[in-house]
Amino acid sequence: MNAKRIMAMLPERPRDGMVEAAIFNNGEQFGGGFMVYRRESLVEETVPLKDTMDPEDWEAYRNGCRRFWGAVCACTECGEEWLTGWAKGGKVSLYEAPDGTIYEAYGSVPADPYITPSYFEEGDTITCPRCGKDVTLIRRTHLRRGRTYQLMVGSVENVGDYTAVLFWLVSRTVFQDSDVEVDAKPCAAIVIDRDGEPLFFTRARFVFGGQMMPAAKWKQVSARKARDPLQERYHSYDAVNYTKMGGRT
Repeated sequence: MNAKRIMAMLPERPRDGMVEAAIFNNGEQFGGGFMVYRRESLVEETVPLKDTMDPEDWEAYRNGCRRFWGAVCACTECGEEWLTGWAKGGKVSLYEAPDGTIYEAYGSVPADPYITPSYFEEGDTITCPRCGKDVTLIRRTHLRRGRTYQLMVGSVENVGDYTAVLFWLVSRTVFQDSDVEVDAKPCAAIVIDRDGEPLFFTRARFVFGGQMMPAAKWKQVSARKARDPLQERYHSYDAVNYTKMGGRT
């Protein structure tokens, strides 16, 4: 078979639904849901504004403004942003019911005496009060340029008249603004001809002490030099020393 012609047909992007299915079926490998929070200075107005304000009214209004620290939380699962309380040590103040239901600790206090203040810190898992999904608290300042979770995923594809196994590095990155970006880049391919003979292709490069990263172009490699993508190391935040091996097909 013509290796160059086959290499030109190898897909650059996964088929529709593959990335979503990989993340849905392996959610723990991609970090799950997050509640990104940050401290913010808030102002409570204890003196209402009037339609007509004289200097004494303005002075009373300014003196009645109470400034305090609050927490702005943004859920990656529903996209909602809301306010709650802030406690010393970088903790988030929320109300919690005996059944574990979480309520925002900003504004009016729940009338139920069994709903009490609770304090949570980075790494704790709570239920988002807006969408009800489990999310992990993560402080915005600790995200910097984002936090990336990755998993090697193999898929069986048709490439022209041939059968191929494609290996993709699927990534999910959460950013400081709580946006989540998902992507998949090809790393290797094994193409089987009609006689059962395999051809090996790669789009991998190795950096940072041997970690595999996707490269810009495909190239053919001999069977003797071919490397198993599921045995290569790659970056992922959830792994020990941020280095993972293995994957799913």
